[in-house]
Amino acid sequence: MIQEFEKVKNVCHDIKDILSVPHTYKQYKKLVKVLDELIDEVGNNETYQLAPN
Repeated sequence: MIQEFEKVKNVCHDIKDILSVPHTYKQYKKLVKVLDELIDEVGNNETYQLAPN
């Protein structure tokens, strides 16, 4: 698990504005939009790099 955490720490700076805990309704709506776009992107593509194994 330590290795996975290190990988995440290395990209935190790049994604913190996209994937962070929302504290306002505006931040929440932004996160929902991002997650909806991610779902649309991955869809049913089982070979997509973010698709579950």
